Amino acid sequence: SVRWTRSLSLAAGTYRFSLTHDDGMRLWIDGVLHADEWEVCCRTDTVDVPLTAGTHTIVVEFVDLYGAAQVALDWEKLATPTPETPTPAPLTLYALAPAQGLAGVAQSVVVTGAGLRSDTALRIGGVLLRSYTLSSAADTEAIAVVPPGLAPGTHAIVAANLDGGAFTLPNAYTVIDAAHLDLAVGDSDLWFDPLPARQGRSVRIGATIHRAGGEQTLADVEVAFYVNSIAPANQLGRVLLPPLPSGVDVVDIATVLWTPANDGAYPIFAVIDPANQHAESNETNNTAQWTIEVQPSVSTSDTMAPTVTQMTADNGAQVTAAQAAELAIAASDNVGVASIYVVERVYNNAARLWMPVQQSGWIHFSPTHRLAFTPVGGARYLQVWAADAAGNIATSAQQALINYLRANDEVLEGQVRVYRFRLAAGETWRFAVDAFAGDPDLYVWNAAGALVGYSNAFDLAAEARTITAAESGFFQVEVHGYRDSRYTLSAQVTTASALPSSSNEGKTLPSTPAVTLTSAPAVQQVLPTAPEGSVQNIFLPVTLR
Repeated sequence: SVRWTRSLSLAAGTYRFSLTHDDGMRLWIDGVLHADEWEVCCRTDTVDVPLTAGTHTIVVEFVDLYGAAQVALDWEKLATPTPETPTPAPLTLYALAPAQGLAGVAQSVVVTGAGLRSDTALRIGGVLLRSYTLSSAADTEAIAVVPPGLAPGTHAIVAANLDGGAFTLPNAYTVIDAAHLDLAVGDSDLWFDPLPARQGRSVRIGATIHRAGGEQTLADVEVAFYVNSIAPANQLGRVLLPPLPSGVDVVDIATVLWTPANDGAYPIFAVIDPANQHAESNETNNTAQWTIEVQPSVSTSDTMAPTVTQMTADNGAQVTAAQAAELAIAASDNVGVASIYVVERVYNNAARLWMPVQQSGWIHFSPTHRLAFTPVGGARYLQVWAADAAGNIATSAQQALINYLRANDEVLEGQVRVYRFRLAAGETWRFAVDAFAGDPDLYVWNAAGALVGYSNAFDLAAEARTITAAESGFFQVEVHGYRDSRYTLSAQVTTASALPSSSNEGKTLPSTPAVTLTSAPAVQQVLPTAPEGSVQNIFLPVTLR
């Protein structure tokens, strides 16, 4: 055997050492063994070694076990690959959500697209959107504020980057005149019963219809349902709704029966007022679409859907200052509950809807589930659906109401944060708004929709009112943004006497609540196909205290 030692002065980089040997060979660099082929004969081995700039000690050991002998060591510096600079996606816009808002109300929207950057400017009707912030590392999503005061009508949104990239999305956002009639249905307002749909079995298709604006009761509103496309030959049926009274968010339901002859994917459409008999402020929100997956008729023998029998948030508490709640869920099924679907809804007065601000997707069933709230204060309805291992989905949700009193919350100009509290007869509560910026105002309404307390001082003056319930029922507390504002709402039972309301000249009192106290989210909505899988058997009711 033999050993060679040599010092090499090398530049920084990765080096490939080639060892040709007959018989065994070892390679040491700076005292570290990098190749050990001591008992391997007659081949060439390579090893890549990263080295710093400077002098390095190379040691080669060789042994000849029998026959001819050969040994060689070669090295080369590997080229450093030049990292590819990714080509940014061209600026593109896909959608705004919500896609509508009242003319006098600032509206926070989510913008989805591609090629969005920190320097992207968004404009609607020539007006720059405020508070633009990227919310996706992939440059595919941003949030911004549509300012109040835009002209009613449907507008394009125009995006522009400083390097000249630009994109226009037509008919992207509709500004609504609050006084004018609007009928609306969204994709999530469609629902199906039972689910999953099966070949040869009748399924009820439902659509939750919303009416807002206008002063007169509205009669003769039709809803038409279609399959595959909106064409007379594909119509499944027409439904005439009962007269719809005036109001902020008046809701009714239209349903038809459909029996799919074959399995597969079917686009389903619901169209309000298909004959355009009623003039509206916004005609772009009259159609909903969802693709339903119809399964073969013999895919399973279990066709009974589970039922969510009870659901509470934080053991029935009315208020939390934490940005999360513990849900207690009781559900039953003939075989067992496998998964649940959780939705969080908050009232958006600009869109005049209980908007779904968070949806969990189908998750494994547990009798308890901790839900982190979307970071915005106000009353929220938390809804839960259940599914079994065969994919059968509960027809309707159970829902719980809880008020999130978020510290340093934000309410934009014209926006209203809605809170709901149940007071027992004779019970007294104190509601107070601590303002940190802007000018938030406080209004309290009873179950009959009467304004029973308010404080709307200018600027950062303290706003507080003490309310005693004459009878048991819900009271709606509203924080209005006279300007863009930041505040914290407190609510607590007290023994103090009721405080008289106060108002300031220059501020007009609202005549009605932002949303009627009887308004609540529908307990049916469109849901994705539930996964088929193992059954979670611990579905008996939990103990609620």
